[in-house]
Amino acid sequence: MRDNLTIWIDIKNSHEPLLFKSLMRDLPYNFYITARDYAEVTGLLDKYEMQYKKVGKYHAKSKATKALYLGIRSLHLALIVPKFDFFLSHGSIYGIMASKIRERKSITITDNDFYNSTNKIIYKYSNFMIVPKYLQYNKFKTQKVLTFDGFKEDIYIADFEPEKCKKEIPFDEYIIIRPEAYKAYYLEGPVKTLVPDLVKLFSQQGFNTVILPRYPEDREKYSKYENVFVPEKPINGLCGAWYARAVLTGSGTLGREAAFMGVPAVSFFPGKELLSVDAELIKRGWLFHSRDADEIVEYVLNAKRRDQSLERSKKVKKEIIKILKDIIGD
Repeated sequence: MRDNLTIWIDIKNSHEPLLFKSLMRDLPYNFYITARDYAEVTGLLDKYEMQYKKVGKYHAKSKATKALYLGIRSLHLALIVPKFDFFLSHGSIYGIMASKIRERKSITITDNDFYNSTNKIIYKYSNFMIVPKYLQYNKFKTQKVLTFDGFKEDIYIADFEPEKCKKEIPFDEYIIIRPEAYKAYYLEGPVKTLVPDLVKLFSQQGFNTVILPRYPEDREKYSKYENVFVPEKPINGLCGAWYARAVLTGSGTLGREAAFMGVPAVSFFPGKELLSVDAELIKRGWLFHSRDADEIVEYVLNAKRRDQSLERSKKVKKEIIKILKDIIGD
């Protein structure tokens, strides 16, 4: 067993701490973690007691400054990260470029197949791509794709133990809403958020609402509403979703997490196209997508929880662990 190897992980977004915590549990290697200070990233790393070095933060002003920041953070990482054998991420373009500079192989787990400039670089320069079989990865110029029969959320849902959840929400019955990532690079033009309309309509129906803020201004904007709870600190999203009446997200991960646990899940993603993984879930009837607030409320009012075993997720995680061990060495 090659347990003397060091795997460097760079964490850039809120769903990744739990993802990599789960993988680290079952991989026999040493790990070094860097993370950017964005959204709930550092708060969740602290919550899960994961050791990390904070490097950089979210930078969203213009394409030119984003490109400059990409170069600066990538070079910074290449200079400061201690010796490592492989780089592992969920599509960290910074770490992929830094590992190229350091002449180390990179492994990317991703479910993002939007054909944009960032993904073109990620697919081109990653040495190994591990993706759900539903992805349209043939759009990219890469021959290093390994597929698995499942979704990235299965990795950490496989470890989920609802009986160990702590009460972090002051309601017994509630829905969860996560706003759109309206500053994200993959969305073109201004995005009109549906969240105010959703909060108003659900309040009229007597629902309590939990808002999981994406940006600092979300907290200020939605804290003033009645029957709305905005957590001061990051909560355990799986626990929150497990006990929710429904989960609504303007992005994707939180909705997929809920869907895999059988909880009614809604996506109000504002992009022109959906990720292939979301299209697959819609096709299965596990996820509902709409940009019409009235239609979403009507769906939630009539939606029922599905029976869903976590055994499927456990099988998916074992498959991915085997793929990683085969690449890195067991």
